Amino acid sequence: MPRDNLKLNPLTVCPPGEDTRSVGLNIKEEPVEEVINQEQLEDFPIIRVAVKSEDEEEEESSPQTFTAESNAAEPGFERQSEALKCPVCEKGFEKKRNLKNHMRIHTGEKPFSCLVCGKDFMYVLTFKAHMRTHTGEKAFKCSFCAMDFTTYYLLKVHVRTHTGEEPFKCLVCAKEYSTENLLKTHMRTHTGERPFRCSFCSKGFALNSCLKNHIRIHTGEKPFRCSVCEKGFTEKGHLTAHVRTHTGERPFKCPVCDKDFTVVGALRQHTRTHTGEKPFKCPVCARDFNMPCSLKRHMKTHQDEVDRNEERPHVCSFCSKSYTESSNLKIHMRTHTGERPFRCSVCGSDFPQKSSLKRHMSIHTGEKPFQCEVCAKEFRKSYLKVHMRMHTGESPFRCSVCQKDFKYDASFKAHMNSHKERPFKCSECDKCFSTEHQLGLHMRRHTGDRPYVCSLCSKGFTQKAF
Repeated sequence: MPRDNLKLNPLTVCPPGEDTRSVGLNIKEEPVEEVINQEQLEDFPIIRVAVKSEDEEEEESSPQTFTAESNAAEPGFERQSEALKCPVCEKGFEKKRNLKNHMRIHTGEKPFSCLVCGKDFMYVLTFKAHMRTHTGEKAFKCSFCAMDFTTYYLLKVHVRTHTGEEPFKCLVCAKEYSTENLLKTHMRTHTGERPFRCSFCSKGFALNSCLKNHIRIHTGEKPFRCSVCEKGFTEKGHLTAHVRTHTGERPFKCPVCDKDFTVVGALRQHTRTHTGEKPFKCPVCARDFNMPCSLKRHMKTHQDEVDRNEERPHVCSFCSKSYTESSNLKIHMRTHTGERPFRCSVCGSDFPQKSSLKRHMSIHTGEKPFQCEVCAKEFRKSYLKVHMRMHTGESPFRCSVCQKDFKYDASFKAHMNSHKERPFKCSECDKCFSTEHQLGLHMRRHTGDRPYVCSLCSKGFTQKAF
């Protein structure tokens, strides 16, 4: 026992030459009433009774006695911490059994083996907790809601949901969490650490659960299936949100305007329309955004500026457009040559890029791998970006003449034509157009020309897009 932790009983003084053992038996009957100074301690043998502190656990309850003579030479107080020191990492321990348990970290020893599944454990407590997974025993009961748990740690974490205790605080943003693991995961938002990497596309994720959900995009696995319409989903949360489209349940209500939502993410985004909060800041120009996807799209505008400033040594021989990479020029050249090397195996349609063929194939397969994080609606990638503007209110297309903003590229282009000169006039109805191509498309309405015919029903159309 460390010397500083000893509580000393009143001192009993024995005359020189008297047997100290007989006095030691009567310590409590004859307490000293006088104060004894340091000089007197040198002349008299003293009996001290060590009493354990309240917070100290001792295996032996009997008091220990020391004389003044033995007290001076007693090595126990001074050398105990040195004797119970780990020879590997020099960590100190108060008890021998604690040091013995600690040494297993260095040796890797796991002496406790489960007879059911063969798993080994270092410590008897973790072994006992594991055995409860086989027996189903839940010895730790919550006093608030009577829920049972297999370990005291799980109970302790659960109780914080009742008490609201969040003892783990982020040193960067002061946000608090109920467990150390949650804080550790949160810290990755500051450090940018993404330790879980996809084996298909090498994309990194902060959480292993996010990686598992992402991999299903590659494998096509949809383990969560709706019991009403049999539609499959990659994540349980998406299934829960989908089921509410059948039940009509909208459990998340705005406290300001009472508008309700099927998912909490939609409510969170909506609330920012009242508060004006824009927590996502661009590190380049400091512009704020209310959604991370809006910031991500904005960041591409800066990348475009970087690309414009980069050297573009690969120049198109037809239109003089330049590119930083020869592969990009090769793809561009197909717009002039009409080359379409990628063919659909289902309908025979040709495409200039492999990515275009891949998007086209989703029409045949019905696959919609990109899901809206707000309303859980599924899309092909190209339209998901457009759809997200309904939630964010973002209007990325701005007219340079009148400063009017537009959500969609088509609306923006149509508006820009209102500012342009229209030199091409229709001879039938006097309608004017800014380009000769637009006039040609318009003339088909008068001539009845429908050059694009469906191969299945032979119906004709004025434009290929139709």
